[in-house]
Amino acid sequence: MALHRLVTAEAQRIPGLGEVFAEHGPAAGHAVIGGCLRQGCDDGLTEVDDPLRAAAQLYQAMLGDAQMRLLTDAPRKLTEAEVHTSIGHVGSLLRPAELLAARAEHRRGALPTGRLTASEDAAAAASLKL
Repeated sequence: MALHRLVTAEAQRIPGLGEVFAEHGPAAGHAVIGGCLRQGCDDGLTEVDDPLRAAAQLYQAMLGDAQMRLLTDAPRKLTEAEVHTSIGHVGSLLRPAELLAARAEHRRGALPTGRLTASEDAAAAASLKL
């Protein structure tokens, strides 16, 4: 966070600083995530028109409120529960339809916990193939 604050503060004064930071920070992360999304498209696991743009949006969604609180040194810090909830929200954007259906069945009592866990494990294993 300190580096992010420093770059933000000095980018106006030092030509090229912001560009170098973006290239070696966020853009590098976008490229990795974008590559995973592109591979998922190639494998028929997802459909994304522009994997790099989708990666940048996903990256920002993952940072969200937590980053703003840290950057501004907000007086109220995120609790552990809020961090996990935030991760869950972003993760929900990536969950396959089969897993969402299994979770709905489990909530209705129609799917035992063991079978839900097996579905979650299978979805996690599939996501690692990306």
